[in-house]
Amino acid sequence: MTAVVPKPKVRDIIADKALMQHVATIPNREWGPAMQALDLRARTFVFAVVKLGMDHTKAAREVSDANPDNLGRIGYRFAHREDVLAGMREMLSRQFVAEAPDMLRVITQVAKYGVRDADRIKAAKTVLDVAGFAAEQRIAVSHEHTINAGPTLAELYRSVGLTPPKGLLTHDPGVVIDADFEEVEPEGSTAGLEDLL
Repeated sequence: MTAVVPKPKVRDIIADKALMQHVATIPNREWGPAMQALDLRARTFVFAVVKLGMDHTKAAREVSDANPDNLGRIGYRFAHREDVLAGMREMLSRQFVAEAPDMLRVITQVAKYGVRDADRIKAAKTVLDVAGFAAEQRIAVSHEHTINAGPTLAELYRSVGLTPPKGLLTHDPGVVIDADFEEVEPEGSTAGLEDLL
């Protein structure tokens, strides 16, 4: 059984005040560094999107007096500004940390009392992951190598009653010539060697 929590209505949160006025009354110490860096309009936009769940167009309506036909573009511009995105990330991370116990409680209830096995298993896995008991797969590999030195070629020849050929079974490393070399600079000119170059 999954609990569905409805999004709060804007007017339930801010009563009779305008949203931007409400955001302006929140002290700076309540905001993180990214939100403090935003101007009031951008801060209100982030608050509307993250805290109240508004889409970009509705959030733009709260911060702009522009023509309603332009609100979609204004919301798009706000939502793609780096400083606004940093404010959204900051506010979302704070919200997730604050709501984590409630989320964990709901997931635990689904794991215990869920109707479908698939839901219970997925919820239980999530709870275990959060608790640090992630599923682990261990693979043990072992290799055994046995080198069986069989009979030599000479022994094979002898086992069938043949005499091994003399030069075939001996290893001749060849003749090694060791010498010292030194570079010599040519004396004189290279006249007459043009055809070789």
